[in-house]
Parts: sequence; structure tokens; C-alpha cells
Amino acid sequence: MIMMKLFALALVLLGTVNAGMYVDFNSRESIRSAAALKAEDVMSFYHGQEPGHTPGVLSGPGPEHNDYVWWEAGALWGTIIDYWRYTGEATYNDVVQSSLLFQAGPNRNYMEPNVSAFIGNDDQGFWGLSAMLAAETNFQNPPPSEPQWLALAQAIFNTQTSPDRRDGSCGGGLRWQVFALNNGYNYKNAISNGIYFNLAARLARYTGDESYAQHATATFDWMESVGLIDDGFNVFDGAHVEHDCRDINRAQFSYNVAVLLQGAAFMYDFTDREAVWVHRVDGLLDSLLRTFSVTPAWDDETNTDARIAFEPACEGGAFNVPASGCTGDMLAYKGFGARWMAATMQLCPWTRGRILPALRASAEAAVRQCRGGENGRMCGMRWSSGRYGGTLGVGQEMNVLSALMVLLIEDPADSYDQGEDLGAVTYGIQQPAYVPLTHDTGGTSEGDPDAGRSSKNSGKGLAPITDTDTNLAAALTSTIVVSKFGVFLFMCTEAFEWRRIGKSQSRGVIARRPRVEDNSVKAPLKWTDLEARKPSSRENQIRSRSLNGRLPVRPDKIHVAHHRYKRATVYREDDDSVFGDDEASVVDGRLTG
Repeated sequence: MIMMKLFALALVLLGTVNAGMYVDFNSRESIRSAAALKAEDVMSFYHGQEPGHTPGVLSGPGPEHNDYVWWEAGALWGTIIDYWRYTGEATYNDVVQSSLLFQAGPNRNYMEPNVSAFIGNDDQGFWGLSAMLAAETNFQNPPPSEPQWLALAQAIFNTQTSPDRRDGSCGGGLRWQVFALNNGYNYKNAISNGIYFNLAARLARYTGDESYAQHATATFDWMESVGLIDDGFNVFDGAHVEHDCRDINRAQFSYNVAVLLQGAAFMYDFTDREAVWVHRVDGLLDSLLRTFSVTPAWDDETNTDARIAFEPACEGGAFNVPASGCTGDMLAYKGFGARWMAATMQLCPWTRGRILPALRASAEAAVRQCRGGENGRMCGMRWSSGRYGGTLGVGQEMNVLSALMVLLIEDPADSYDQGEDLGAVTYGIQQPAYVPLTHDTGGTSEGDPDAGRSSKNSGKGLAPITDTDTNLAAALTSTIVVSKFGVFLFMCTEAFEWRRIGKSQSRGVIARRPRVEDNSVKAPLKWTDLEARKPSSRENQIRSRSLNGRLPVRPDKIHVAHHRYKRATVYREDDDSVFGDDEASVVDGRLTG
């Protein structure tokens, strides 16, 4: 009995213990083993290899019971590439390779037809970042008949550099959305431009082509000129073109800063340590650690200076935002921050003294609250609380996996045997195995400078309008007006409710449900399609291209949960579902955002 108590005490002193995980943060092997468990938990959310599922993407239900969005799968594969990179564990490499290739689409530029109509520049860009990482790490190359990692990254860069994606509004910059009919097309945001900057900087370093660096520099300069980056290196979310980008949305998210930080580190290395990039790396790192970390809730005398990764926009405490919960997007931001800070440390060694302690403190806090799920080790979002928050999702698991694996940055996986007792960790000697490769330092991925330039659905402009077009449009408009008036009269004659319209790569139908006189007894769901699309297989969920119009219900009788495409999930007032987060609102029956 005494020995058991002493053993338990030793566990507490050596590391972090909870119902499902134990990590000794003084042992690289313990960290590596914990990362393996988290990788397993991350991949438990992926079913793309199973019958009836689409390879490469995450299928629902995701955060708040909606489907995961397409871009998050692209981010997932980058996370698993980094997992292989830091641990040497190749269990999931074949799945990663097949997923990245399948979703590249017929034009090999990540404008996959199933999602291209609703795609944002940032969505496409996340897949590009993963392809670029595959090139920089010599991740297993595709067969010769398939597009290569570098060429895929170049294809995305080329499509986003094309005049089809550019205009004179606001003096430059990428719009959020690719196509003019999408909500958000009039918005130029930090993440779309930040990813483009990041990708350009990394292409410059990998290929040695100065033209990529020129695009990267111009993008960063533009973001500063319009105020998306201020003098204190705070990074704000975006602005609207109809206001010449002067109406800055001052919301701040950690991934906006982190993606710029990593890109600035690559520019520092590519430009042979230019002072301007030293200044920008320092400023962005200051901003990231200042704005997106907090002191933990518990009293730990051994780590009194520790600050824990924190997302104030959804965890509360900043920007006048209450702690009302995170959107599906926000649930993955902490992992991006950990991975991109680690990459910064690789290229800018003077930052290690600040980054590495922050990474370790956050990892310890993250593991402390991983007590959920059937296996007792699933993780939540609120690391600084020390308590599991009760939500499950791939974003939460990617965050903790990232926090753990980046601690291995100074220990190549092949430098020790599995069973070797490594003793206490001594941080300080960076191993070159983790420094991103270039074509001149051993990178084997082949590129194509013209990749993506002839893509059929890259966001091209419209052809000139002819008289025939005008006549056809007039006839079609008349038909639509008559049809919509008929639908309106129909709506007025029957009570019906709108059900969930979730975020999905294949949004399909708008539907109605028959009247339910007694809300305590819900009638069987018999959906009537208002569009010629197949309903979702999930009985209570339907998918819609947009709610960009008047809602046929009273605004005080619905709840709207917003997601990144400014489409919405609408719930009955008496629905007991957990609502999502909302940046949109309902005013006089109209959805705005």
C-alpha cells in the first residue's frame, strides 16, 4: 500500500496525470507516446476510407452537431504530416497521401467540384499549406502520374495570383470568397491574405524564386497599409470593399497572427536575415503571446510565469466577447498556433527562449483537462481552466496533438531507440532534421511553375453580356418571380418550421416540415424539397446553399447559428439542441451578417 502511494505521488511530481492520460514532460518518449494516443483520437473522427464516405474529408456530426467544413480536413492532413515529421510514426501516411490527392480535384488545384461553388480563398489555401508542408518535409511523394506536392502548392498560389481573383478594390488584397454570388465576396480578410502570404514566402524559400517573395512582401505591406495589421502587430479580421476597406472589423483570432508569424520567419530566412523581417517576427510573436495567452486558473508555484494558449474571441475575456462558446473554426486555432510557432523557432533561433516555454506550459495545461469521452482522455477547448469542458471534436484533439508533438522539435525520431531511457529533457540544441527543406537542401518534390494557370473553375470573370443573354435573363427572371410568389402564398397557408441547415461540403435542400400542433409530440419528419436536391441522410438535418433572403418565420421564434460561410443553422425555439455561435443576426425576418 505504501509503495502504491509513493508511486502515485511520483506520477504527480513527474508529470500530468488524469483519468485517461499520463505524460511525463521530462521524458521525450512519454511525450511521444502521448502524441501517439492523441493521433489515434484525431483519426477516430475520420471515416473517409469507409464505404459511403468521401475520401479526404471529415463527415459530421462535428462541433455543435453540424458537419465539419471542407477546409478543416485540409488542416487535419497538415497536422498529421507534422505528427509523422516529429515522431517518425508513419501509420497514417498512406491515408494522408490519398486524401490530399483525392481532394485536389480534376484541375489539380483544390477547386474540387463538390465544394468549388462555395469555396473561400482561405479554404483552398489551407489545403495548399498542407501540400507545401509535404514538400518541405519530404513526405512520401505521389506516384509520377499524380500531381506532386510542390506543384499542388504552386497551383493554389497561381490561381490566387490570377487576375480572376484580383481587382482594384482597396488597393489590393484577396477577397474572402472566390465567387461573386457567395456571401462574403465583398469582404477582404486577414486569413485569406495571411495564408497567401505564408504560401508565397515558403514557395520563395523552397524554390529560390524571388518572384514569390515579391508577392509575399506586397501582401504584407498591403495588410499594413489598410490597417489589418496595426503598429502593435495586432491583426484584425477584415474589411469590406464597399467601404474601401476602411471599416476594419477589429475582431482578433490567433490563427491570423500565427500564419503571418510563420510566413515572416520564412521571409527572414529567405532574405538572409533582413532587418525588416526580424522586426516583423518579433512584433507578431509579441502580439501572439500578449493577446492569446492567459495565466492558468490553478496555482502552480513551480511555473508561476506560465501562460496558457487562449482564444479570447470564444473563451471570453477580450474584445467585449462573453464566454459563450467557440465556432467549429475556432476549436482548431490553438493547434495552428503551436505548429506555426514551432516552425518559427526552427528558422529564427532567437525566438526559442520565448516560444518553447510557452509551448510546454500550454501542452501541460492541455493534457490536464483531457478527461472526456468513452476512453477518458478526450480533450476540450478551455486549457486554462484545468477542467474538461464537455465537448468532443477533431479540432480539440488536433490542438492537443499539436501541443504535444511540437515539444519533440529538438529530438529527431531516429536519434534514439524506443526503449532508451533519455532522462531529463535539455532544450537548446536544434536538430536539422526538423528544419524545412528546400530544393537545394534535399527536398525531392517536383514543381510546375505553371500549375493551376489553366484551371477551368479558378474564379474566372464572366463573358460579355449579349442581347440574347439579356432576353433569356428577362424571361428567366419572370419565371422565377412567378414561382417565388407561388411559394410565398403556399408558405402563408401552412405552418412549417425550418430545421438545421448545416455547414457541409454538399449543401443541398431547403425543406419544410408539416404542422405540429402539439410541440410535445413531434410528427415524423417528412421533408418536402423546395429544390431539386437530394436531402441529407441524417433525418433532422438539411443542407442549403444559402439563407441570403427573407426567412419565412418570425425572427423571435428562431435561433441562428453562424458559420464561416455566413450560412446558418436555424433551430426551433423549443429545440433542446446546443446552439452554435453566431456572427449573423435576424432583423425583421431577414438574415444579415
